[in-house]
Amino acid sequence: MSDETLAPRMQRSSRKKSKRQLSLTLVYHPDTARIGTSCTFDVADGELAVSRQTPRFSSEDSLPREIGVAGVSRSPVLFEPTSRGWKITPPPRPGYSVDGQTIAVTYTDAQLERGVLVTLAGWVLIWVRTGPATTQRDSLGLVGSSRAMGRIRDKIRQVAPSDVPVLILGSSGAGKELVARAVHDASRRARQPYTTVNLAAVTGGAAVSQLFGHARGAFTGAAGAHRGFFQQSDRGTLLIDEIGEVQDEVQPLLLRALESGEIQPLGGATAHVDVRLIFSTDANLEQMVEAGKFRKALYYRMAQLVIRLPPLVDRPEDIAVQAVHFLGAALEQHGVGRRPLSEDRLWLTPEFMDSLLAHPWPGNSRELRAVMQRAVVQSAHLEQIGLDAGDTLRIAPSVPALAPPATTSVTESTASRARGVEPTRDELLAALKANDFQIGRAVKVLAIGRNRFYQLLKKYEVPTAKELAEVDIVAAIEATETIASAAEKLEVSERGLVLRMRALGLRE
Repeated sequence: MSDETLAPRMQRSSRKKSKRQLSLTLVYHPDTARIGTSCTFDVADGELAVSRQTPRFSSEDSLPREIGVAGVSRSPVLFEPTSRGWKITPPPRPGYSVDGQTIAVTYTDAQLERGVLVTLAGWVLIWVRTGPATTQRDSLGLVGSSRAMGRIRDKIRQVAPSDVPVLILGSSGAGKELVARAVHDASRRARQPYTTVNLAAVTGGAAVSQLFGHARGAFTGAAGAHRGFFQQSDRGTLLIDEIGEVQDEVQPLLLRALESGEIQPLGGATAHVDVRLIFSTDANLEQMVEAGKFRKALYYRMAQLVIRLPPLVDRPEDIAVQAVHFLGAALEQHGVGRRPLSEDRLWLTPEFMDSLLAHPWPGNSRELRAVMQRAVVQSAHLEQIGLDAGDTLRIAPSVPALAPPATTSVTESTASRARGVEPTRDELLAALKANDFQIGRAVKVLAIGRNRFYQLLKKYEVPTAKELAEVDIVAAIEATETIASAAEKLEVSERGLVLRMRALGLRE
């Protein structure tokens, strides 16, 4: 067989297979400055082990760092590539799960396109999805670390140098105004005027005058000439928001301005303006065109460059980063400052972040900002915040929130530690109950060492699960009928009670 015959086969066999990658993004970490940091794993590297020490997460402004949380075990969550996807196996330890499952779960690549939530020891939350990660969290005035946000930033950089009109599409509250501003700021017009007009707020016959201006005496009450938004934006950028609300008589005037740069003020002479136009709407303009409610020619002129904003619910990584951003802004607004975000005080807990990630966010980023502002106000009264099934903010004592978790007595005891005063028995029990009897969290809230904590348990004769007598366990279960209720009655964790029952031969 000749070399010529072999060559095509060799070329075909040497072609590289398409890469399969996973992106891992920290959506909760006790150090909130690390929320949004990420890493990319290539399937060619084999099995991925996620633990306290591996892998390393980074962003555009930080060096790669391991998770480094003492509560996270060195026993890893394993990610094993399969022929069609990934098998994810959490270790058999408390607080480890994959989308709430504590056993091995297999996902196809398609299922991982949106992503799954991996929980490490109840203290670190990681959003995992197929494809590479982005390292940006806050650039171009946009806050978010998702790949979708990365694509939006790339699109902004692509369209900004041009003077071609831009159409921004997205649901209410998704951040269309921020994207428009980013386009202007990244353009050659950045130092020129930037003006906005919301057509939904312009009613009746005022739209023509507001947009294009009018001459003195053009209509009753026109005592003087008025420069419209087009003239005010000359050499700069004009954002026309809610373009779907544009009136029929305004559409041909907009089309003329788009095609020639000419405007016709009411009662005045034709004028020429140099304006970069950006349009935004949450309406379906294509359906409006088909229904005859929107001029086809105007739509095609507007839609030469289109930026689509996906809803926030499809960008869990952005939910996490924006929650921290809005929390910091709300704390500053109320005179607290951003410093508590990096301290041991749990201004943002994993449980609260988990509730944010599970929320559907019909109001997108605007709703998230309102929730974080409200949470800061309510946490000032040591109330605990959560999101209920009805998508509304409610007081939920079972869900730790932004203030240090648990009751006033626990919070007061934290302040007492600074004065060298030991917690009382009631404070000790309150800290345990508020943190599901997880000693690591209770120690952090009480601001004492773990050894001293165990000494106080012995001093106050507070039994641990390992010290429970068989007769007490049986009596508690007979009285309450469930292990969970028995654990609450015995003031121990449910897991600790189960382990003690197994040790005593009361449970397989």
